[in-house]
Amino acid sequence: MAKAQNKHGKWYSHIFIRRSVSVRHIYKDGDVQQINSNEQLPKLLYKYLSVADIEHLTRLHDIIENHHIYFPKYDNLNDPLEGAAIDIHNGGYAGYSMYVASDVEDPFIAPYKESYRILSLAKSPINPQLWAHYGGNYTGICLCFSTEGCFSSAQKMNYFDQKPIRDVGEEADDDDKKIDALVHEGLLMKQSGWSYEEEWRVLQKESSEFFCFDPKDLVGVIVGHKMPREIQTIIKGWLPPKVKRMKIWPGVRSFKMKLTDIDYEKDERGCDGSEVPEIANFEEYLLSK
Repeated sequence: MAKAQNKHGKWYSHIFIRRSVSVRHIYKDGDVQQINSNEQLPKLLYKYLSVADIEHLTRLHDIIENHHIYFPKYDNLNDPLEGAAIDIHNGGYAGYSMYVASDVEDPFIAPYKESYRILSLAKSPINPQLWAHYGGNYTGICLCFSTEGCFSSAQKMNYFDQKPIRDVGEEADDDDKKIDALVHEGLLMKQSGWSYEEEWRVLQKESSEFFCFDPKDLVGVIVGHKMPREIQTIIKGWLPPKVKRMKIWPGVRSFKMKLTDIDYEKDERGCDGSEVPEIANFEEYLLSK
């Protein structure tokens, strides 16, 4: 997922890039987990964000007001091994063995990866690790998007324990399409240690640094229970009336994350014994008219 967001830009149009590369023709059986998964695109996908300071808060306002999200390239994500899941052996040029021995990126493959922009999204809005890592330790926010429109091109990430190797050799020598297909698949693969993120990605060959979405795609927001009340009030003022507003709470006894209406407050010191008014089926709630 992205480390940072660039300066705010203009409204940009975007074009979906759809691909149907069959990974079975690239790897031996058992190399990669979840390859060619039949899991359907979820009805909702989520974006965790920090609002730790005025800069982050301004970015959130930009997202809501201008209906676009920062659309980074692979080298602006937080995994230094991003896009390196597939070893594309593109030998045959002077100096190739030096890059292999130095264990650095092939400079002839890098431009293919550089051509893509990547939007990282999560499958669940109640993932405690994601709230801790990307949601400002429950002081941040999670944006809830319908996948019926602009997010319909999202693809599931695949996770592996042992890195697969694809020796391109002469088969893809000077063949842009074959190398690009391998790069595209490599950007949808990560080490199994990242599997807790249950990530889905939108990959596009796009010059704009922003991914634009339709206003109706944003169906809800979830704020962390540690977000200051004055910040909650500011954010609520930015939201269109139809956007659902929720808050996430850790249930210490139940050991699960609970979603409530955004205005619910829990006084843990002066506990009166009342049950938390939990929104049990949050997906149904978010998709309701």
